[in-house]
Amino acid sequence: MRVKASLRVVALLAALSVGCVSSSVMETGRVLEQGEHRLTSGFAAGWQHEGMIGYEMPGEGDEEWRGGEGFPFFPHQLEWMVRSSHGAGGGIQGDVAIISPTPMGLGMELGLKWQLPVGEELFAVAVNARGGGSFTGYGSPEEGFAAVLGHLDGGIIASVHPGDRHAVYASPRVRTDGLYHRVWSDDGSDDATGRAMSWGGALGVKLGREVDELFVETVLLHTPRVDQPDGLRVVVGVGVRGEGGRLPW
Repeated sequence: MRVKASLRVVALLAALSVGCVSSSVMETGRVLEQGEHRLTSGFAAGWQHEGMIGYEMPGEGDEEWRGGEGFPFFPHQLEWMVRSSHGAGGGIQGDVAIISPTPMGLGMELGLKWQLPVGEELFAVAVNARGGGSFTGYGSPEEGFAAVLGHLDGGIIASVHPGDRHAVYASPRVRTDGLYHRVWSDDGSDDATGRAMSWGGALGVKLGREVDELFVETVLLHTPRVDQPDGLRVVVGVGVRGEGGRLPW
């Protein structure tokens, strides 16, 4: 039994936008010193090409289920995150983040970062890994949808620090996403699962001192697919980081 096509489209668009802000890096290759605590807040807008960012969805072959093509003027995703970072010593940093697409959805992400003992004051290289999940949904017992998405993301962050105030960083990354969503209406219900493996990277700049910092970056992710054109996502993000448990404002 088929669910209303319009509801299926809205549900899939919302579900596939969950958690994308976790693709953003918004930090350099340096880790916090033992006992240091920083709070980072970031906002990102994402555009995607060739359908729904590369998910292999079962579907029924209709174009509405697969999504559109191209890079429209308005972004597919608008998201924010708040990340708490703590220096554990020994070149280790732990992160806990609340992530959310806009206007609906909420999730959490845990991360670990290790700065390699190489380079001098000018360079910094770190390895980091993150994982988390998000939930989104709306509706009533008669009509609605719900979706759960989990992700794992890892990469290397390398940065150049020409002075105390500025830095340039790059981060090659690999991530995998898994999706489950359910749509229901008076016509019946549909369940579906999706998966995606993506690779790409982030390039950004940091402005400001170690206390109050501004990050501006671009993320590019490519998702190869077997029976459809490859997916491509571009994310532009801005973040701020403050000392202790506060943000610069």
